[in-house]
Amino acid sequence: MHQCLDGAMRRLVSIWDQIGIEFDQRRAREAIVLQHLSGLLDDMIGEEDLLRKKLLDNVQKFSQELFSLTEELGLSPFEVGLGFLYW
Repeated sequence: MHQCLDGAMRRLVSIWDQIGIEFDQRRAREAIVLQHLSGLLDDMIGEEDLLRKKLLDNVQKFSQELFSLTEELGLSPFEVGLGFLYW
């Protein structure tokens, strides 16, 4: 990731050199780049957190369904441990 960001910033600096962007303007443009990256990362974190919550909700929902089914079928209760179901 560091290489990608470093390479992108080098390309931007090269473009700014070629078109004559001055130091103060560069700093302002760098701040805009940072805002865009920060916003993108915030959006991605929000999406991933939402996915995590949905997965946890599904685990709870399906665990409850499994418990209900084992009771209905008269099977032994299950235990969840280390990611495996133990009967």
